[in-house]
Amino acid sequence: ENLLAVMLLIDSTIKPQQLDLECLEFLGENDIPVTVVFTKVDKKRKISAGKRARPEENVESFCREVSEYWEEMPPMIFTSAKSGDGKQSVLNHVATLRQFFKEGQRGSSKR
Repeated sequence: ENLLAVMLLIDSTIKPQQLDLECLEFLGENDIPVTVVFTKVDKKRKISAGKRARPEENVESFCREVSEYWEEMPPMIFTSAKSGDGKQSVLNHVATLRQFFKEGQRGSSKR
């Protein structure tokens, strides 16, 4: 009832995890607003001798799987702790949610 939104953190260096997909499905089924935050988008994880996984491939795979049960993809933010990419996007998103919450609080107190 008091939950405004969820920011679901997804490690982009690994293939889509069943738990992440199930969590996103649960949020959607329960009409809980969610933003997917992909982390480590600048890292490449070693998967075998001389071969590295590309985060963009994992993100694409995640989106393909999610699109099977979501009509419209939830908002997504791409971040990197190393370079700081996406930090401002996350902060702006949280500020927007906070403002939305404040306005909702003011509106409900007028009743």
